[in-house]
Amino acid sequence: MKAVRQPARENIELVRFAGVEVFLARLRLHRGDQWTSRSAPGLWCSIILQGSIDVSEDAFGARTWSGGSSFRHFSESARDIAHSADASRDLVGVFVHVPPDHEEFWGASAPEKDGSRSAIWDGDPFITALGWQMMACPLSERSRELYLAGKALELLAFMACRGGAQRAVPSPTGRTHEIERLYEARSRLLSDLKNQPTVPELARSVGLNPRRLGELFKTHFG
Repeated sequence: MKAVRQPARENIELVRFAGVEVFLARLRLHRGDQWTSRSAPGLWCSIILQGSIDVSEDAFGARTWSGGSSFRHFSESARDIAHSADASRDLVGVFVHVPPDHEEFWGASAPEKDGSRSAIWDGDPFITALGWQMMACPLSERSRELYLAGKALELLAFMACRGGAQRAVPSPTGRTHEIERLYEARSRLLSDLKNQPTVPELARSVGLNPRRLGELFKTHFG
């Protein structure tokens, strides 16, 4: 019988600021991984940026969330969520949580008032851009908390209105497509540590200039 394991918690960064919680997840999943987590009550806005995962829970039933998928959901109580991986891959995602006692962040757009507790977006460029900007934030300490909280509120506002600007906001440390390719390059490196490509080969495989790829790696990964 295959052992059931859970991705390492140290690959999930939690930032709390002004009543908003931001989870930045970079998980290495292995085929057959299964685990259950408990989701706290409140408003959740989630973005899957890379990879895919099978999820089963009350709000959306059983479905596969993959890169480009995002959703908003409000729950009055904690929920148990079952996760499983059908292949070995990296999963990158951003999850924003607002506890139920901070409804001032929702205002007139609160899910209870507009009649829509759940919503799903597939491949929305604005949401994807926000997600990559949050993952790629190079700031530290209080500045990092402030930046991520600001981006989280921008995401909450967009999802609450179910629309808004469709133009992706450029990241201060790299355009959105560059950040996506940076994480693709990082995933390729981690997928086979014994057979590493040269820098030009890696850059060519993700469609970036070798010098630019080096600059992005230094900025975002040190």
